[in-house]
Amino acid sequence: MSVPLTAFIDSDPGDELKYTITINNMPLPDWADFDTVTRVLELIPTVAKTYTVTITATDTHLSFSNTSFKLLVSNPTGIENLNIITEFKVYPN
Repeated sequence: MSVPLTAFIDSDPGDELKYTITINNMPLPDWADFDTVTRVLELIPTVAKTYTVTITATDTHLSFSNTSFKLLVSNPTGIENLNIITEFKVYPN
């Protein structure tokens, strides 16, 4: 999934936003990778459970905003993936 440029808006003109992601309030585990340039998050969880993913945007004045979503990982069913997700959008609650 990728974080769209419009996911967070800074009211200060010219500020650059830096993005960080945590899972269950911890740094990313080995099975997750976030490219801060492309804002692409890749996840290959190894344990079936519910994870809380938090995306935080921080500006040059260290003001920040964040949003979270739940990622539910289930045990495999033995059925091959019939549909591949090509786009995933996250909206705040």
